[in-house]
Amino acid sequence: MPHAASYAKQIACIESLSNRQERLSVRPLLEFVASVQSVRLSYQPCDTEAELTDALRSFARLRSDGILYVALHGAPGVIFLADGTELSLEAFAECLGTRFAGWVLHFGSCSTLRASPERLAAFAEATGIPLLLGYRQTVDWIESSAMDILIFQALQQYVDLGACWRFLERQYSSLIDCTGLAAYVG
Repeated sequence: MPHAASYAKQIACIESLSNRQERLSVRPLLEFVASVQSVRLSYQPCDTEAELTDALRSFARLRSDGILYVALHGAPGVIFLADGTELSLEAFAECLGTRFAGWVLHFGSCSTLRASPERLAAFAEATGIPLLLGYRQTVDWIESSAMDILIFQALQQYVDLGACWRFLERQYSSLIDCTGLAAYVG
């Protein structure tokens, strides 16, 4: 059965704010989602590669079923930390290793999933992550926040990740088109 109302996945978020004065953060959105869905939320700001490494090490101790939400700036096949560090998908896969195998990874960053299917497949294989979600274009903050909420809701309801993606495509096709959301299902 692909749909299971009691199937809960914790959410672990790393976020890098390009400026500590920046008022836009995903944290309030995630606190809302966690509260409504009664799921555990772990949040770590990561502005440097050392902070990213520490956060990933901490998150790896969590249960084996979760959603890793990467709220960073991005470009095609790349994520950026606030200190200017640029990590390619390949470098990020090395940081993750296989500690998050079985998790879902959602890149809440502009354009990161605008990478070749071969690169996405190599990332999924190297990390053991069966579902990659993210945006293939520059996204509007409000539209992508709405899409993220819907993603987190759907992920809590499906065991079969392929069925979850098909549900999202069917139910929210207009928002997916407008945000450029894409998925790699391994």
